[in-house]
Formats: sequence, structure tokens, C-alpha cells
Amino acid sequence: LNDSLIRIGRNVGVVMDATGEETNQKQCLDRAFQAINTARRTVQRIVDAGDNRTRAPERIELRPVIQDAVMLARSSLPVNIIVRQELDTKPITVSVDPVQIHQIAMNLIINARDSMIHTGRVIEVRLESI
Repeated sequence: LNDSLIRIGRNVGVVMDATGEETNQKQCLDRAFQAINTARRTVQRIVDAGDNRTRAPERIELRPVIQDAVMLARSSLPVNIIVRQELDTKPITVSVDPVQIHQIAMNLIINARDSMIHTGRVIEVRLESI
């Protein structure tokens, strides 16, 4: 899957380079390129989650990890459950295993989904420095 995403990303990049400055098409291509990179990171996290080796903590910025988890979890939500994100715009950097943090965020969202599956509601995902 990652190989396909890399090829798609390269082709989007070629078209972006050939597209004029700041057109609607270029903005759409830029969003597609960002979505491809998000998908690549998500695929890598899925692969890493299946790897049972112990990983050393890394210094990471939390926002992209949480965004990826929300994006992945949304695909399993019924239409009567909405996810809202309020993620601090300031970088929040911590030393953790990014796969474990991603899994924690996914588990919290899925647990919230399971508790309201029949009634429907809003799941709010917030990330802020305290």
C-alpha cells in the first residue's frame, strides 16, 4: 500500500510542479498530497502496531498522531456519531512511543463510540497543553 501511495504522491507532485501559481487546482493538489502523506503515516502506524518489539520513546509532536487516529477512527463510526477535533495549534512535543499513543487515541475514540452506538452523539477529541 505504501508503494502505491508513494507512486501516487510522485505523480501528484509532478502535476503540482506543472500547475500555475496559487490556482484552485494547485490548492486541490496540495490537499491531495497532504492526504497521501497522512495515509502513508497511518499505514506505517498500522504496520508498526503489528510489530510486537519494544520501541524506544521518540520525541514527537502529538498533533499529527492524534489527527491520524481521528481520521482512521472516523471510518468505523456510524452516521449518528460525529467527531469534533480541538487540537492546540501550538506544537506539543513529548517523548513517547508514537504507535502506543496512536493506539491509545484510537481506543478512546472506539470506546466512546461503543458507549453511544445506539443513541448517537458527539465525540470531542481535544489536545491542549496544560
